[in-house]
Amino acid sequence: MLAGILGVSILAGVAAAPAVQTTEARFLDTEEVASSTFTALKLAPPQITAVVNCSGLLGLGLANGVTLDWTMPVGAAYTGFTPANNVQWAFNSAGTNWQAVTTTSPSAGVYRTTFNTGVINDLLSLLLGGTMTFQVRTKVGTNWVSTGASKVTLTNALINPTCSAPVNGT
Repeated sequence: MLAGILGVSILAGVAAAPAVQTTEARFLDTEEVASSTFTALKLAPPQITAVVNCSGLLGLGLANGVTLDWTMPVGAAYTGFTPANNVQWAFNSAGTNWQAVTTTSPSAGVYRTTFNTGVINDLLSLLLGGTMTFQVRTKVGTNWVSTGASKVTLTNALINPTCSAPVNGT
């Protein structure tokens, strides 16, 4: 009989116990959200504005070479760019061996670079009637450069030097 009373007591206790409540897992931290905007920039090359001198080797002497006037690309993204830090030149149509070249500024926003054809690579090719392409591109940091380059080509450097009209950005 004691076992019966104990069994009835357990059943009564279970029946009187509150039902198990369901819960949802919840995070009580506040939500943190941030947003920003950015603009992608495709670098443009400097723009060659004039061929100031195209004397070649015998035209006015070795020291005169080829002189080009150029400007930095237009736009706020190029503010603070300098020829020494953000401009590179190559002296071949393949666009290899890019380097900074000493440049002056004859007026605000205009830069002038002179290449002495007597010290340029491929001089023998020029003497034999070949051509040389001067290319300029914009550079930021180590590896970010304009996809195109502005160009001028020197032909017939020994006898009748001719510089092509500037081709900007291709």
